[in-house]
Amino acid sequence: MKALDGRETAVTSMKGDDLLRIRFAADIRSLFQSPVPITYFGNCLSACYVAEKEREIVA
Repeated sequence: MKALDGRETAVTSMKGDDLLRIRFAADIRSLFQSPVPITYFGNCLSACYVAEKEREIVA
């Protein structure tokens, strides 16, 4: 896997065994026992991390 340095726009030369690490935020309001009101103005986010071989993620 080749790292991006700002001048490049895509990751190249990936192999099926390369480990991909993905980070993203997820809205977790629906997971609370007592539902959060739709009018709630605040954060209900959780950080999510995934590490998996490229062939398992890319279809």
